[in-house]
Amino acid sequence: KVLPGITRDLVVELLQSEGIPCFEKSITPVELTAADEVWLTSSTMGILPVVSIDGNAVANGKPGKLWARADALYQNFIIHPEVIQ
Repeated sequence: KVLPGITRDLVVELLQSEGIPCFEKSITPVELTAADEVWLTSSTMGILPVVSIDGNAVANGKPGKLWARADALYQNFIIHPEVIQ
């Protein structure tokens, strides 16, 4: 039950354009805390890595490699919006 968002839609499209699988599904709180990476998207902040939830580290408590790739794609799009046709 995710709110629709322009930035989220863009990130999904950017990831898919690079062949990076991306889909939405409902998850439990246990699955969320066990995730390798968790992100938030925002029109004003871009893609934000979540490094802890309720004081517990997500994975190693640092932004992940996939977040770095997604953020690079997003930042490149901001500079070169013609990337997506």
